[in-house]
Amino acid sequence: PSAGAKAKTPREDPRELEDINPAGKRVDATSGEAQKAAANLKAIRDRVDNALARLAQDPLADVAVNFAVVPRKGLVLDQQNPIIRDLRRDIADLAAAAGDATTRDDIELLGRLVVTQFYAIMRSDVFQAPSLNDSKNFMLQAEARNLRVVGLQGLILRWLEIADKILLYCT
Repeated sequence: PSAGAKAKTPREDPRELEDINPAGKRVDATSGEAQKAAANLKAIRDRVDNALARLAQDPLADVAVNFAVVPRKGLVLDQQNPIIRDLRRDIADLAAAAGDATTRDDIELLGRLVVTQFYAIMRSDVFQAPSLNDSKNFMLQAEARNLRVVGLQGLILRWLEIADKILLYCT
């Protein structure tokens, strides 16, 4: 948010992705911070898109690296995911470079959506190791993994849709 402005809460701005129209709204392209944020968001988008392509090629591909999945210690994450940290910073920089309050509100809402969707991807049970104790259910586990991969692909596609909408403000 820009100086003195406070981001709206989800209750104050309950719009969905489909309700947000970037037509005619742009961030200040001359802002070095906004340019850097847009470039970083594009790099993250490419990284996520690469995971989708890898899964399409091989449903068993380990795409955890694409999402910088951080190992857990007990119930708490050891450290903040670096991609989420960068997304939050980039969204804040883009919102600060917004030309008006409506554009800033759009970018802040899209930022909440893109971070929430990234968390949904990271919570996917595709990233959980299957139990090897029950070998008679191996085929069932393989079939279940394929269904989970399809679900993960859907989550990734939604994330890409949100990221692409944010990037429309940067063109």
